[in-house]
Amino acid sequence: MDEEGLVRKREVFDSTCFSLLSHLESFEEVVAIDFSANDPVDSHEINLWEKKNLPYKLPTDLKAFLQLFNGV
Repeated sequence: MDEEGLVRKREVFDSTCFSLLSHLESFEEVVAIDFSANDPVDSHEINLWEKKNLPYKLPTDLKAFLQLFNGV
């Protein structure tokens, strides 16, 4: 992923999480937060996880998050 894409994902993540990263970075004790994101999870991978872990299902909001960020 290019630098511009990472910056955009950081902006979306930060606004979604009510500026959490910016808030954390404002503390003297926090030296840096490395923001890098994996490729998004596709619905096929989520379906595989749910089949493997029956009867458990991922919450809808977690699925949406993973389809955007798949970890930070």
